[in-house]
Amino acid sequence: MAAPLRVLHVDDDEDIRFLVELTLDPAPDLVLSSYASGDAALEAALADPPDLALIDVMMPGLDGISLATAFRTSETLSEVPIVFVTAKAYPEEVARLRACGADEVLTKPFDLTALEEVIRGLLSTPEGRTPPGGSASSPGPAAGR
Repeated sequence: MAAPLRVLHVDDDEDIRFLVELTLDPAPDLVLSSYASGDAALEAALADPPDLALIDVMMPGLDGISLATAFRTSETLSEVPIVFVTAKAYPEEVARLRACGADEVLTKPFDLTALEEVIRGLLSTPEGRTPPGGSASSPGPAAGR
């Protein structure tokens, strides 16, 4: 039996963390670690690198872009796939997030079922990375599950 895949989730919004936990916790092959701040998430990731990072863009303190930059410049975290979650999914913003190391960009509110599909898709591609030319996802309104 393969080891479970570890997903690090960071969002300063407690409700979003709760919804993501409700969505991913039932999956027996995924282990979710949730954090309310970029600083706590970075500390945890450096101690035990995740298989994928789900990062809110706008957070107080260490924001999502700074956290992604820390991942991309770290020897141990540089290859971890990053999924940004943002309410600002304008084409220019998505391009900026991709330039900061995003493998995927989800727009808030997002469909919780699609969230798991995006995570599994990234974790199943070679080296866990989106193929070149991959596109941003906007899977629709939150399912409220």
